[in-house]
Amino acid sequence: MIAVSCYNCASITYTNYLAENGFNLVKCKRCGLLYVNPRLDDSEINEATKIGTHKGIKDLMVTGSYDVTR
Repeated sequence: MIAVSCYNCASITYTNYLAENGFNLVKCKRCGLLYVNPRLDDSEINEATKIGTHKGIKDLMVTGSYDVTR
């Protein structure tokens, strides 16, 4: 896992917003962006994208497509 700063404003200050399946969604104190911190490293993200399974406390199948009509 990699600790990251805000992708929008680069701030390192945040508050915890939500936790799910072993991941923390945080809210930047400066700009309000919600992002996962810490996040998986690039090789883990790449592998999860290839196989369609994202690891956490339990494996989740996340293959599919986005549908704006739903």
